[in-house]
Amino acid sequence: MRTDKRLLGLVVLMAVLLAAATTSWGKGAVDVGYVNSQVLLDKYVIPLVEPILTEEREQLQSQFDESTDDMEMDQKRKVFDEYQAQLDMRRQALVEEALGRVRTAIHEVAAAEQVDMVLDYQVVLYGGRDLTEQVLAKLGG
Repeated sequence: MRTDKRLLGLVVLMAVLLAAATTSWGKGAVDVGYVNSQVLLDKYVIPLVEPILTEEREQLQSQFDESTDDMEMDQKRKVFDEYQAQLDMRRQALVEEALGRVRTAIHEVAAAEQVDMVLDYQVVLYGGRDLTEQVLAKLGG
């Protein structure tokens, strides 16, 4: 009895998904694009974030050297951990901001190219259109 309910639920779910796919895309086929996320990271996100982090790391190092000159090792470790936490939070904020720009560029390129769906290249086994270079161009990278 329990198996019958699961089977019925699965059949209903499949029917709903099939109906949604046909009505929402209308044309029956989905135009799929893909991007290489690693290339976007290597050519846009990292070059954007790393110089800022390097400068901030150097400033924090200078502050650390000045403020901990007369401290014991355990006190220095505590200050170092605080500075490292600041730097980690800054890195996270910068990366999130850059990834937001990447997502926006992907959306804009997909809309301009009339692509229904954009995936990472690693999940595409066959077909689709590579939008990576167009996204990089949109980002100015």
